[in-house]
Parts: sequence; C-alpha cells; structure tokens
Amino acid sequence: STVHDRISSVVIEEINQDHLLLRGRKSVLYKNAKRLVEIQALITRKDVSDEDTINSDSILETTVNVLR
Repeated sequence: STVHDRISSVVIEEINQDHLLLRGRKSVLYKNAKRLVEIQALITRKDVSDEDTINSDSILETTVNVLR
C-alpha cells in the first residue's frame, strides 16, 4: 500500500494496558488556505509497528479539530 501522508503524533494518554490515545497536528491545504488540524486517535498498542508507526486503517476512533 502507498503512504499518502504522515502525521507525527505523541501518546497523550495510556487508556489501559492495550489502548493508547495519540495526538498529532499538521498543516493542510484546504480550499486554497492553509489550515492547522489536530487529530486525536485511539489505537491498540499491538497495531504499532516496529518503526513506531500505525496504519490509519487500524485507528479505532478519531477526533479531528481545525485549530486555525
């Protein structure tokens, strides 16, 4: 599969032994304007690869906020 985009994120909460909550921010172009979006994602720890990445298909729940 092709990687279209990546968002660097940090673990903001360890929900329990199996689940982590991540948060990442990225500037994106939307309707010819730059927007800063923040994404929170609930993931299962076992879905994190050896390279510390996770495929977006593995995200259990997401919240997306436009910060500006």
